[in-house]
Amino acid sequence: MIRSPEERRRMMMDLLEREGRLQAASLAVDFDVSEDTIRRDLAQLAEAGVVQRVHGGAVPASTGLDPYLIRRRRGGDAKRAIAQAAASMIRDRQIVFLSGGTTLELLARSIPPLIRVTVVTPSAPVAIAAADHPQAEVIIIGGRLDKTDLDTGGAVALEALRGIRCDMAFLGVCGIDIELGLTGTTYEGSALKRAAIAASGEAVALATIDKLGAAGPYHVDRIGAVSTLITEAKVPEGRLQPYRDTGLTVVAA
Repeated sequence: MIRSPEERRRMMMDLLEREGRLQAASLAVDFDVSEDTIRRDLAQLAEAGVVQRVHGGAVPASTGLDPYLIRRRRGGDAKRAIAQAAASMIRDRQIVFLSGGTTLELLARSIPPLIRVTVVTPSAPVAIAAADHPQAEVIIIGGRLDKTDLDTGGAVALEALRGIRCDMAFLGVCGIDIELGLTGTTYEGSALKRAAIAASGEAVALATIDKLGAAGPYHVDRIGAVSTLITEAKVPEGRLQPYRDTGLTVVAA
């Protein structure tokens, strides 16, 4: 059956929603077209910002590229549940790294008030939220402020982090995929998260359902670099089991 490019791309997006990944070779067989045609389709979808090209196909594009104040308005209840689950992991007198992100801002506000904690963060909103905690010491990692994400990065932030040994690192990710690992939206932010993992005894990834199987343009680290994934309770078990199979502890909050 001959389909128009628009119909083919629409069907490809339906398949991506169901399966979480597109493989160019199998799509060429399914649609009875050449792989070059499929690659052009994927290029069009990538240009539209709805997929991220990967070797052999595509995965969903992360929504983390949107400005911070827009992301803050999305998924409040789910993000709050994830944040509370993450906060329950923090112990008294720990030093914790909190990356930037709207879920991490909620995490800073969810730390139990009796816990004495030092929060290390590159994020202005996270630092302000942590400053409201009655017993938290807040260390802001400096550098150039990214006006889209409202956090800092670059050589100054990396150098500051090298002087701190954290008990735990809580990372907001724009994508977490079995094969691609953890990915981010900016080069500097991804490098800082990678350094935070190296500087911490344990790393935890926080991801809403739209981040599972999605990918950003910059690599942070392999999936085994984190010990725990905290995500939404509504995620089907079939989507979570592959993460558990890698050895991750998966919490559906």
